[in-house]
Amino acid sequence: NRVLYSHINKIIKFFNLRIVIYDPNSPFNTERTIFDCEKILLPLKIGVLKNEMFACIDDDNCIPNSCLAKRGLYPTTLVNNPELKNNTSTKITSRELVLMKDKTIELLYYPNSQRVHPLPIRTISILSGTVKVCIKNECYTLSHGEKLNSYANISHKITALTDSKINCSLYNV
Repeated sequence: NRVLYSHINKIIKFFNLRIVIYDPNSPFNTERTIFDCEKILLPLKIGVLKNEMFACIDDDNCIPNSCLAKRGLYPTTLVNNPELKNNTSTKITSRELVLMKDKTIELLYYPNSQRVHPLPIRTISILSGTVKVCIKNECYTLSHGEKLNSYANISHKITALTDSKINCSLYNV
């Protein structure tokens, strides 16, 4: 159909008309095929990107790490965001960790299936001791009884400043 429309459009362009398949204001009509090119655009030059130009935020289309959420690059607002309240959410999992002084653990979680729900939230609760939690460029020191909420798809480095016991829970909002 596009080839046929292209040939018809070449003829009726002298009358300042054009046949389109979609709404003329839609982005679908901005693309051109090899048949739509005017003579002034020829010869066609082809370029290859050295770096990625666009990436989907949360839809990876079954290609591992093709979306920003699974790379840990989205969202950019991270810790203790007022939106990260887990009082109306469903707990996915919870585990207690014991860290000896100066030991570090790195936590990262994202669902392996295509995402249609908001990103999971990780809540780190300090049961005893003191830890330092680093997420991207943000670092927080937490002591007994304190909690920290953040998105789970971004790498968390937890370093024990003293012998510590922590609870890490994941929630779907």
